[in-house]
Amino acid sequence: MKEFTQTLYSVADGVYMNVEFNPEYVKEYRLIGFDNKVGALRDTLSMVEGGEIGSGHSMVAMFEIIPTEKNITAIKSGSADVAVANIKMNYNLPRQSKEYVFTYRCPLNFSSFEQLDKSYWFSTAVSMFGALLRESKFIRNTSFDDIIKIGTTAINPNDLSQKEFLNLVDQAKKLYSKTKKKKEKEKKDRKSN
Repeated sequence: MKEFTQTLYSVADGVYMNVEFNPEYVKEYRLIGFDNKVGALRDTLSMVEGGEIGSGHSMVAMFEIIPTEKNITAIKSGSADVAVANIKMNYNLPRQSKEYVFTYRCPLNFSSFEQLDKSYWFSTAVSMFGALLRESKFIRNTSFDDIIKIGTTAINPNDLSQKEFLNLVDQAKKLYSKTKKKKEKEKKDRKSN
């Protein structure tokens, strides 16, 4: 019921954001989850409509980057008082036409995965699960067990939706392993005929 009531009231409408990476520190980048939506990114003339954010909700965008040599040197030397990216979020308050802009400078504050807050671990498990289900070429060496391991380490034991997510991954593991075994058997049968 709590989640239902949170979606009744939006706190922002027409929300969209732009991320501009600093080319001095980022050689290449990829928005995770868009590896099979090339057409959406190529069509620069298309109008993207912003969404709404409900009270108590948040959004996460994950990027994979390839750092430049200057980026790596700055991290190693500890002189990382630079912006690796700038984020600009545009939004309207509900039932208002005035557009607001929130800007954020992303500092180059590298942390290893093990040092990150567990909420980032959980977000990683969720994005890995989606990529594995889509059979993304970027996640070929990842298994359901890897996702369960990361998710179990990150889970908040009081959060039922996080527990439900891990249960869903476990169910998918069982379902997909049956499907994989069936396909392998059919392939073997065809070869023997």
